Amino acid sequence: MRISLLQLAAQKDVAENLTNARAAIDEASAEGAEMVVLPEHFALRETDKERRRAEAEAIPGGRILSMLQEAAQKNNVWVHGGSFAEKAEDGFFNTTAVINPQGELVTTYRKIHLFDYVAPDGTVYSESSMNGPGTKVVTYEAGGLTFGCSVCYDLRFPDLYMAMARAGVDVIMVTACFTFNTTRDHWETLMRARAIDTQCYMVGVNQFGSFPDGSRPTGGRSMIVDPWGVATTMAPDQVGSVMGTISTKRLQDVRARFSTAQVCGNFTVD
Repeated sequence: MRISLLQLAAQKDVAENLTNARAAIDEASAEGAEMVVLPEHFALRETDKERRRAEAEAIPGGRILSMLQEAAQKNNVWVHGGSFAEKAEDGFFNTTAVINPQGELVTTYRKIHLFDYVAPDGTVYSESSMNGPGTKVVTYEAGGLTFGCSVCYDLRFPDLYMAMARAGVDVIMVTACFTFNTTRDHWETLMRARAIDTQCYMVGVNQFGSFPDGSRPTGGRSMIVDPWGVATTMAPDQVGSVMGTISTKRLQDVRARFSTAQVCGNFTVD
């Protein structure tokens, strides 16, 4: 399967962000992508919690999901819709929507691990003050492969990825708005580690550039890592897209060597 990683730089204007994302989906499809993947917060990057809540949308419905569905159907392509703010009866969530080539909503995933962090420069990230955590591991079938969903900070919690591996996942998606410093120091290492842990392909799509006020820069480096832990595709440090391929033969070859992902240890703690 040919997958296009759309490394975007969302700003404060939702309509403009959606226009840019739609153009990127159209272009990737014209270049032969069978699936396109957007980053976390592709529709809006905003530090103001009230504005973010005001722009949150119910699923189904709303202009964000509608754009994804129209783009998928027009281009006959799978769309793994990064994440955007979902407004639900039980609160707000950071949610991924997956659309099939017929424009149908296949599944949604609510980010489980919320990013609460104080950076060395004093910048406070408090995702839990805006969103509630998801509680479900989510997988779906596309192109003869089983995909698993995750978002950004999830990447630091290997238990989630091992749960997906034991559920038979082949490809694990990580849509992200990873900070610049952690992208440079941790992103590739974590992506490769999770690939080796699970013997799955890892597909990571990150934003590149700063928030509209110049703060909180993100580091790009969107990539595909094969199940042996080799980075086969990586985006340059700029807004744009990069195409990579998921090989079922590569999955079979790696898993035939040894099958660590399916082994559950029987441990006790003294």
